[in-house]
Amino acid sequence: MFFAADSEMLAVLCQLQMSERWPAERMREAQGLQLAALLEHAVRTIPLQAQRLQLRNASSIERAAQDPGRWRELPLLTREEVRAHSMDLRSDDFSPSHGRTHVKKTSGSTGQPVEVLRTDVTQRMWEAVALRDHLWRQRDARLPSAVIRALTPAAPPPDGLQYDTWGYPYDRLWQTGPSHIMDMVADVKAHADWLRRVKPGYLLTYPTIAAALLENFAAHGAPPIQEIICVGEPISAALAASARDVLGAQIGANYTSNEVGYMALLCPDCSQYHVQSESVLLEVLDERGAACGPGEVGRVVVTDLHNFAMPLIRYEVGDYAEVGEACAAGRTLPSLRRILGRRRNMLLHPDGRRHWPMTGFGRYHEAAPIRQYQIVQHTRQEIEVRLVADHELTSAQLAALAEIILTALGHPFTLRFTQHADRLDRGSGGKFEEFLCLAT
Repeated sequence: MFFAADSEMLAVLCQLQMSERWPAERMREAQGLQLAALLEHAVRTIPLQAQRLQLRNASSIERAAQDPGRWRELPLLTREEVRAHSMDLRSDDFSPSHGRTHVKKTSGSTGQPVEVLRTDVTQRMWEAVALRDHLWRQRDARLPSAVIRALTPAAPPPDGLQYDTWGYPYDRLWQTGPSHIMDMVADVKAHADWLRRVKPGYLLTYPTIAAALLENFAAHGAPPIQEIICVGEPISAALAASARDVLGAQIGANYTSNEVGYMALLCPDCSQYHVQSESVLLEVLDERGAACGPGEVGRVVVTDLHNFAMPLIRYEVGDYAEVGEACAAGRTLPSLRRILGRRRNMLLHPDGRRHWPMTGFGRYHEAAPIRQYQIVQHTRQEIEVRLVADHELTSAQLAALAEIILTALGHPFTLRFTQHADRLDRGSGGKFEEFLCLAT
């Protein structure tokens, strides 16, 4: 039996299937109409937004919505502002057609957890984009699925939790296989043994957990996983190659946040991320606030087009991304070549320069049996290298590692090695950062 929410979700999905190949001009026109409605609502019903945006009449709202240059003059909304003024950014005067409201909380992995109010309309959009991802990847819903991540309620080893279906929204359209869920707190062996027992076709987890599992699978046998769907962390070329070599599997991914939902999906044809322009307006901006072009890296700024309960207008997510090229398969949605992570994942040189670091990890095996690493920059000169290895490393091995790392970083930083017996800790939201800059 279908319910009203199911019909709404399917209607949105049908629209998405058409609009993903619209000419860019048509998409921008549709976004402009939605932006005008969003801006008018925010200015009229939220005093703080009226004060911030300074759009005093209908013509100024129309111009900001339609003119990219005027749009970029609107102030950015920072994570700190959302955290400090969460209640003042909410509207209590939106149409009942938007349905109920839902509170979404971020993991607080930056040390700044935020709380956002969303609606049934934004939930329908989230569900439709999730189904678009499923259709793009041509997944077989009859196969079992498995999830390893930070979970509530707990799903401890050795068996985790099992459900009869994949859950909503997938089981509203298809007869699915079972889903299996386990907390990330289990060790790699427990995860791998469990996956060999439940034999999933699809695995959703963090890239660093996937990398450890692939190492175990190569040594002890692999389950029939067809695709590893990665969340929460950047994906390396080495991980994609390992998935192909060990499992013959693809790597899938999406770019999401609790604040705005889906922002981009990994395209199976051009291997870039496509911005979900029907749901968000996503900008990639350089340090001057200008739009980045293909191959350029900049800050991600996003506007949730359908959240009238708490409009996030030009919200600075905190991530950096590289703008991509046109899709080889003809999808006209804007492309991102890479999602690079947050500013704290950038190397800081003594002279103030920042860039995305190369750490030389692909060569660590030449020097020592490293199983996991994390590089933490504490000051502009001092860097700690945290290691998990098969045994205590010798001074010669550490010296060889230091040479590899410093060559990759391109500066004679002072390295301090610390060795850990077990795996390294993750952030509060379950994410693991291989490079973390604490220096200022």
